[in-house]
Amino acid sequence: MDMSGEFKVNGTSNAYNGLVPQTLNNGSATGTYVSLGLHGRAMFCCQLGTVAQGGTIAWQVLQATDAAGTGSKNFTGGTQSGAIAAMTTSNTTQYICVDASQLDVANGYDHIAIKATEGGSANVAVACQIVRGTSRYKDLGMTVGT
Repeated sequence: MDMSGEFKVNGTSNAYNGLVPQTLNNGSATGTYVSLGLHGRAMFCCQLGTVAQGGTIAWQVLQATDAAGTGSKNFTGGTQSGAIAAMTTSNTTQYICVDASQLDVANGYDHIAIKATEGGSANVAVACQIVRGTSRYKDLGMTVGT
């Protein structure tokens, strides 16, 4: 996973609501699985709203074999070997980029999702969007999912 590289949004990118806005307290939530089968990269735009005192969110990219999350497991490609550094500050955003070639495609893993885990026993408002880029086909066009 390349968190420092440039991510270009062009006419063949797709944006989706990856994790609906919600409040977590000492729990976790997993977003929608989307396919990277026709895309080379994806970027998660992970956002925190209000963070109560002591609240902390760790983000984890997951991979699966289909949109239902079958065989879900942690994505450990690139520089990610575990959860992304925890976020503790209200109204902040963290961007996480995923290169589709680093997924376990040999075993059928071509879907990704984001998981947010609150570990500080405090209310934390979270949300995340996914933007898929570098489409293999020019005619896909820019769409915004729900």
